[in-house]
Order: sequence, then C-alpha cells, then structure tokens
Amino acid sequence: MRAFGAVASADASSKATLMARGISDGMYAGTIPALLAVALLGLSTLSSLVGTFSSPSGPSEPTS
Repeated sequence: MRAFGAVASADASSKATLMARGISDGMYAGTIPALLAVALLGLSTLSSLVGTFSSPSGPSEPTS
C-alpha cells in the first residue's frame, strides 16, 4: 500500500523505481509465510505416512 501512495506523489522519473521497490517488498513479505506453509504441509504429510505404516493393519488375534 505504501508503494501506491509513494507513486501517486512522486515525479514521473522515479515512479517505476518506487513501484518496483513496493512489489519487491511485497514479494519478500509473502515468501516467509509461503515457506512456512510448505514446511508444515510436508511435516503433516510425513506424520501421516509414519502413522499409517507404524499402526497395525487390522484387529489383532486374541491370545488364549
């Protein structure tokens, strides 16, 4: 949002630079949450796979 305000009040020669900086800041700010989401998705998938392969597949036979 700051990028749009800066571009609105800037002279014509610096508008492209200010807009590029604003877009760059937005992309960097979105990178951390995206990486965190991918890491948590991978951890969740790994946890699900480990749970699936480590649990018994059916009811156990009673021992008498």
